[in-house]
Amino acid sequence: MLNYKEDARFGPEIEQRLVEAYRKFRNTWRFLLGNVSDFEPRRDTVAAANLLDLDRFILHRFEEVRVRVVKAYEDYEFHPILHAVLDFFTVDMSAFYLDVIKDRAYCSGKGSLERRSAQTAMFTILRDSLLLMAPILSFTADEAWAHVPAFPGKDDSVHLGEFPRAQDWLGARGAAFIDDMERLLGVRERVLKELEKSREAKLIGNSLEASVTLKAPAADAAFLEVRKEDLAALFIVSAVTVERGAGDDLAIEVAKAPGGKCERCWNFSTHVGTSPGYPTFCARCEKVVKAARS
Repeated sequence: MLNYKEDARFGPEIEQRLVEAYRKFRNTWRFLLGNVSDFEPRRDTVAAANLLDLDRFILHRFEEVRVRVVKAYEDYEFHPILHAVLDFFTVDMSAFYLDVIKDRAYCSGKGSLERRSAQTAMFTILRDSLLLMAPILSFTADEAWAHVPAFPGKDDSVHLGEFPRAQDWLGARGAAFIDDMERLLGVRERVLKELEKSREAKLIGNSLEASVTLKAPAADAAFLEVRKEDLAALFIVSAVTVERGAGDDLAIEVAKAPGGKCERCWNFSTHVGTSPGYPTFCARCEKVVKAARS
């Protein structure tokens, strides 16, 4: 955690930071292990070309971390390794990706593309981050490795494996894909601010109680309209509407989501209460549960 080329400082504050860093590693790996417990890599892995955009994006971000970490090992610069992976786990994973995909991971059909794509990303990050951190968190990495789903070429111990190799997750889409994702994340940041204002005003409690309307200039509206099906999950709200606005900037309106609360996924939907067989479910959850019981 410290630069060994300088005098090492130590005290209660530094020790507490180290404790918190260790907990973040351990809890993230534990969360990932729980979410891939029924994942069989040989059978369930989704090919890179078929991954959902958000899963492809997080794997690309992790690839950037992998490059920095391997270079740091080669240069005997050990403290950047811990900070690079810790920042990725804290900012990219816990505060963003894992929060967004919980709905997909928990509520989509067990073998659906939506769930298997997320599991493919989580499994890859779990496996490769354990390999990268094994020289530093030796015992914890080896303990977690024992519970990683079996895959072709898996060694008995994490310390027998090699660092993960480079992989291009973007393919032909390249920089244009990253630009589009960054643009979407910029919209997400603005939506989250408006949701927080609505919470403070007591309009909503949980963000799933919200319906968001995006009023955008023509070019932005076209960009968002193509991705409208993914926006509610990205913003963690129950509904998103895209409209062409009169101004030159994006306008965001937050309202109470219509319909009732689905008891399975907690999203609000006008479908709740309309099904004779599953009156407390939204349309998606009804479909998933019916398929699971058939």
